[in-house]
Amino acid sequence: MVLVVVACGGDDDVTPLGHDAATSWGPVTYRAVVFPRDTLGELASRIDGELDTRITRPFTDESAFAAARIRFELLDGDEVVDSIELSPAEDAEGCQYAGNAAEIRHEVCGFEHGELRFAAISVVSPSNGCVGDAFCLSRCEQSLCTGGLKCSSSFNSGALRYSRLECVDPGSRLIGETCSYSPRGDGRWIDDCASDTLCVGGTCRRQCFEGVCPTGETCSRVPGHSAEIGACVLTSPAVRTR
Repeated sequence: MVLVVVACGGDDDVTPLGHDAATSWGPVTYRAVVFPRDTLGELASRIDGELDTRITRPFTDESAFAAARIRFELLDGDEVVDSIELSPAEDAEGCQYAGNAAEIRHEVCGFEHGELRFAAISVVSPSNGCVGDAFCLSRCEQSLCTGGLKCSSSFNSGALRYSRLECVDPGSRLIGETCSYSPRGDGRWIDDCASDTLCVGGTCRRQCFEGVCPTGETCSRVPGHSAEIGACVLTSPAVRTR
């Protein structure tokens, strides 16, 4: 988990989460929300077993709060398309406040192409507040794909309908060569194209981000992939500009 920006406000004399000078541990109200980015399309959101885009959980026991793991899932019918698991206690460690009551809130972004991304955590109390924001960054942007990995799509199944952006092992197929998708150890499907290339329709194409392609080519959206990633295609002579 990467918190890109943490902002806190309130009393200068603050103590660890859930404590004040008079109380060993205070009750915590936990809230979780999945925000659709534009739309979830045919997908549904399930949080901690509840089919909904938001839940509330009261915690009155410190050990139960410390052990809590909240699972967020995107569903296509009964099929889990993507999931992430968050710990309210661990993610809130960077936020401290004075007061024996608090609300902790996880926010997660859901995407129609089948991806969940951590958005933010906020901790509030009568005397202090804190927000850790990850801006719905993809797994690629969080880890920066070091060690020779490439930022590309992995699909939840061989149907190649729902994907997420993450760091994956590059293949050996080059631009213009035939390619295919196959499952890796965790069951996610990735292509066998080399770095900076994407398998589209059985052929490796130059991969593009944010619409950037060489002169004479256009970055084209590929169904099933994030809108952030595309494939470069030759610009049609009819629309070529000088």
